[in-house]
Amino acid sequence: MPRPNINDVNQAAVKTTKKLGPFVFSLSKSFAGWPSACPLLNGSQLHHLFPAIVSLHGAPVGTRAEIMGSGKKTPRPTDCEYNLNTTFEPAGYGNTVSWVDVSVQGADSGTPQIWNMSWQQQKSTAHKYPEQYAYYPSLLGGTRCFYDGNGLECLKGDIDFWVGGDKVTDGNFQTVDEAMWLDQVVIPTAEVVAAEVRTAP
Repeated sequence: MPRPNINDVNQAAVKTTKKLGPFVFSLSKSFAGWPSACPLLNGSQLHHLFPAIVSLHGAPVGTRAEIMGSGKKTPRPTDCEYNLNTTFEPAGYGNTVSWVDVSVQGADSGTPQIWNMSWQQQKSTAHKYPEQYAYYPSLLGGTRCFYDGNGLECLKGDIDFWVGGDKVTDGNFQTVDEAMWLDQVVIPTAEVVAAEVRTAP
């Protein structure tokens, strides 16, 4: 896969994207203090970042995470998938559409250590699988991200979140499309989300 290039990101679009937040994650309330993941992003923002995204294809689909060891689910969705209407979807391709996904992995004082462990683990495989690793140390919104072959795992303060997705252009997924999708949609989306999430005591 061609190496994602931060210089290809339309930073002017990122900076002028309308804000929806701030979205505050309460550290003292654990999952009860987390907002739902679905309001972190909307179709108008995605269209502004990448005009070929016309609108959302149906309502965003939120998923609640299982709270480890409890058998219970988080009170609100921690993951949200945004299916897209675009100008490049092939005719007659049915319900298979391009999509963007945002997922909050953690929000507490121990999150940076866990994120760093994940980053180092992914970095250690880069010599063997270079197409599955890229590092972005200084994105807008004060965030760091690494690419793991599927999407970006990002750290903003004490918040670990993931942004991914796929661009559907035909029945045979093209790796050049994957790299462009990272540059044109995934990285800008991560920067917009990072600018709006924060923690509070």
